[in-house]
Amino acid sequence: MTGALIRGTVLGGVVLFAWSMLSWTVLGLHTSSLLRFTDETAVAQAIVDNAPQAGVYTIPAEVTKAVGMSDEQFKAAQMVTQDRMKRGPELFAAVRLGGVGSMTPYIVIQVLTQFLTAFLVTLLLCNSKAHSYWGRVAFVVCIALAGGVACILPEWNWWSFSTAYTASAFADLLAGWFLAGLLLARFAK
Repeated sequence: MTGALIRGTVLGGVVLFAWSMLSWTVLGLHTSSLLRFTDETAVAQAIVDNAPQAGVYTIPAEVTKAVGMSDEQFKAAQMVTQDRMKRGPELFAAVRLGGVGSMTPYIVIQVLTQFLTAFLVTLLLCNSKAHSYWGRVAFVVCIALAGGVACILPEWNWWSFSTAYTASAFADLLAGWFLAGLLLARFAK
């Protein structure tokens, strides 16, 4: 099983990385569903002016009970937030205040992530009862589908990720793991 794990990790990781590069840079699978602000400079300046640190921000922000806040004040703050949620807009944003600089560290982390997931899926596949080649491919795709349902659909549901963006994320996930599954199914028996 060690040889299968090593081959599955390396080959699966390489296939997943190659697919992600193709889907993002050549096919534009994700970028086609992204929208633009009418005045990106003004929005960027508003973020810089109002985001004290890098992190994840929401509008309206979650109400927390501050030290010294009475129960009545807390309930009133919750009501204001609920009213703002009803009226909109709603925003979920990951903010990086500095520029990206070199893409190298991000690519390295992505490659390592893909090798790790290929290792985990190969480990699951080696311990599965899927005997036929296509049964093993289907097993890999089902793992990807389960991951997408658990991680992508909640973003669509709770944070209003567009249906187009959600569909492209699923297409990317399933295509990449189908391609990786073609190799993994061959080596992880």
